[in-house]
Amino acid sequence: MEAPMLKLLLLALLPYVSSAGNLSRGCREDVAAFLSDLNAPNPKAYAVRMYDSVGKLGSNILSGNTDRLGCYSECVSVEAPSGRFRGQYCKLQVQQDSIDYYSGVCVPSSCSDEDVTELAILESFSRLAGKASQGCLLGSRRDQSPESPMDYFRTHQSDGGLAEFRLQPLHMYSVCLLVGLYSVVPWRALWEPSKLQVDNCRRVWWANLLLINNLIAGTESCNGWTWYLANDFQFYLTTPLLVFFYTRSKRALMALGTFLFLATFTVTALLSLFYRLPVANPRDMRETSTVMYFMEYYSKPYCRYGPFLVGILLGLFTYQQPTPVLRTKTQASLGWLCAMFSMFMVVTLAYTLEASLDAYSLSVALYQAVHRTVWAAAVGWIIFACEEGFGGFINWLLSWGIWAVVAKISYACYLAHPMLILLYNGLQETLMHYSDINMFYLFLGHCLMTFVVGLALTVMIEMPLQELKQSCGNRRVVPL
Repeated sequence: MEAPMLKLLLLALLPYVSSAGNLSRGCREDVAAFLSDLNAPNPKAYAVRMYDSVGKLGSNILSGNTDRLGCYSECVSVEAPSGRFRGQYCKLQVQQDSIDYYSGVCVPSSCSDEDVTELAILESFSRLAGKASQGCLLGSRRDQSPESPMDYFRTHQSDGGLAEFRLQPLHMYSVCLLVGLYSVVPWRALWEPSKLQVDNCRRVWWANLLLINNLIAGTESCNGWTWYLANDFQFYLTTPLLVFFYTRSKRALMALGTFLFLATFTVTALLSLFYRLPVANPRDMRETSTVMYFMEYYSKPYCRYGPFLVGILLGLFTYQQPTPVLRTKTQASLGWLCAMFSMFMVVTLAYTLEASLDAYSLSVALYQAVHRTVWAAAVGWIIFACEEGFGGFINWLLSWGIWAVVAKISYACYLAHPMLILLYNGLQETLMHYSDINMFYLFLGHCLMTFVVGLALTVMIEMPLQELKQSCGNRRVVPL
């Protein structure tokens, strides 16, 4: 029943299009021609194909299958007999009551994003396709930027002391690779996340260069998954202070460590209370608490310092420890029991408190403030127990030689993995039907490709740069 109704709505749209003063002239004339050719006694083939490519209601709506992507390739392959326009694929965001979904539409190539928005708010057309245009793609058209990150590097930068950081060369190479690769990929119906990354990297690449990208909102950041690199660097800046106090007085170090932990604990708890932050699984991005979860809490250094503090204190403690601390199996067993119980409670409380978010309580804020530090302390115990000779099976497992190979390419894999996922998703024509077996095979495929690309980046980019750095560092000035 939906197809005849859709055609009736398109027919009803014709007088509105003809009289719409806010549409550009070319778009208005071409849309009118398309609708006329579609509703003629003998519809023209191109108009039928444009109409056929429009997203339509599918099945399994009750389980969340609400998006109506239509057919991207069919839309962009269309050309009017007059040669005046081609098919242009656009996606509109529709909000009906509490449900948001996307609907793919096919419009003449003469229509801009503003024209599509105007078409969407026409009285009849709004019932068909929605209220806000989300952008359009015309064949293999690409949005151009006057200056890419590499252009900026060549004309405005001289990479100085920053080039000395071990992680930065490959990090910035991944930014340039993303912009260069994603600018030429022939995206399909799910192009928005990939295009967002390109636009963000062209605009705020400097934040990644300066390692302050964790201070930028996630929706506006470049290579958003690299936020922890900035956190790690900012944490590292505090290490000399901790080492200085350690060399002067261990009591002073413990006092400073306690102060820093209480500071991060207090800030995190207050942010959680003020914004009513969800525990672990944000759902509705229209809710203020969910938006603030990512903007003010998730990637911010003042909410993440606890685990780093655990690690640095453990390192300082074990560095100059002359004799073993654990002397009996009873001590080791008690430590393992506490560590496993702590991990169990961190996971269990996440589910328990998540179910009680309707009545936000102090316990949720306390959990937000300590759970990552508690988990880090448990992991720290595992490391410490292995060093003390009480690691058992865990020490044997973690001592496998294969982990050394994986560790060498893990950083490159970390940078490349989300890029490959975005690339795969952006090349899809339709949505995938979820099933466990589909997700399992997709997981294996992503893992394999990630290891291959990670190995290539390590061998061809990271290792040569490290060799160059070492050769420059070992160079000596020979007196004349």
